[in-house]
Amino acid sequence: MLDAFALVREAIPGATLQLVGDASRSGSLRRRLRRLRPDSAVTLAGEVDPCLLHTYYDNADVFVFPSTTDTQALVLHEAAHSGLPIVTVDGQLPAVIAEGRNALVSEASAMALSRSILAMLVSCSEPEYLLDAGKTGKQLAMRYSRQRQVIEMVRLYRLVLADERNRRCM
Repeated sequence: MLDAFALVREAIPGATLQLVGDASRSGSLRRRLRRLRPDSAVTLAGEVDPCLLHTYYDNADVFVFPSTTDTQALVLHEAAHSGLPIVTVDGQLPAVIAEGRNALVSEASAMALSRSILAMLVSCSEPEYLLDAGKTGKQLAMRYSRQRQVIEMVRLYRLVLADERNRRCM
């Protein structure tokens, strides 16, 4: 992400990058951030109270998810709920991704990721695209609202309980 952002900054000198999350587990990230020039426009918000996350989403133009190892990517759902356009390198997490409508899936290299970020920023400069991307993301994310997830979990528990009862009767 940092290498991709450096390329984005070459094309858009005023671009900024806000990293949200606990970086204390990543010594290499902290070391790289310390080596960056003061004008690099990269800030590390650290771990944020979940009740305040919406302010970070509301102030962003694009949500970039550079992970290839996250298995659930709940942050993608949060970004989609916020109506943010998404750039990701993991097309295997399609629940809230409609490529071309609210998201771009990039190859996992700094050059490809920077190109996708720049392409998304260009798309977002078109009000119609931005409106459609927000609406699409929110519609996809609503399939995974807390209420729907709780209902689905209760349904699954009922199935498990019914199956257990059936086994006892055999």
